[in-house]
Amino acid sequence: MGDSAKIEESACILGFREREYLEGKRLFILGSLKDAEEVAENLYYQLRRLDEENISVAWVDMDFPCEGLWITIAERLTRAGQ
Repeated sequence: MGDSAKIEESACILGFREREYLEGKRLFILGSLKDAEEVAENLYYQLRRLDEENISVAWVDMDFPCEGLWITIAERLTRAGQ
């Protein structure tokens, strides 16, 4: 199944300020791709919002650098999806 099908099935999108995503889906902004610290700070807040709103299926934009703090962010997002 391609990414577009996964996005269609998702209740919402967890993404980044600079990117445009599928219209009609609720968007939870993690922050800027230019600021890994901002994304790390917002990550837990946005994941809690998903829990509080009983959203069980979200498409997560994982297209970001694989270095430094971004590695930790990727690991946390992967664990949250299990």
